[in-house]
Amino acid sequence: MSGIYALPENASAFDVVLRSIIAHPSMLRESLERQARDHRAYRASCTIEGAERGAKAQENACKLAISFLDADCTDEERAIGICGEMNSGLIALNVAAKLQCLPTHIRTQAALTLDKD
Repeated sequence: MSGIYALPENASAFDVVLRSIIAHPSMLRESLERQARDHRAYRASCTIEGAERGAKAQENACKLAISFLDADCTDEERAIGICGEMNSGLIALNVAAKLQCLPTHIRTQAALTLDKD
C-alpha cells in the first residue's frame, strides 16, 4: 500500500491504530466512546453475572484507549500505550480497522501482534 498514511505489508496492531490516530483521530475517539456506551448499555440490561463482568471490562478497555488518545504525548506514544494493553489494544484495533475499511485478514494478522513484546 502506498501513500501518506500507508500501512506496511505485514501491519501490526500498532501500525493500524497509529494510522487512525494520524488520519482521523476524532472519528477514532467517537467510535471508542460509542463502543463504551454500547458495553455500558449491555451491562445495564444483563442478567448474567459473567457477561456483566465482561461488558464492564470491555467498557473499561474503551475508556483506557480514550485516555491514551487524550494524553499529552506523541501519536506514536499514544499508539504504544493503547496497544500495550491487550483489551484496549484489541478494541482500538477493531475500531481502527473498521474505520479504515481493512479486510478481516489484515485485522486478524495485526491482532496476532498484540501479545508480542
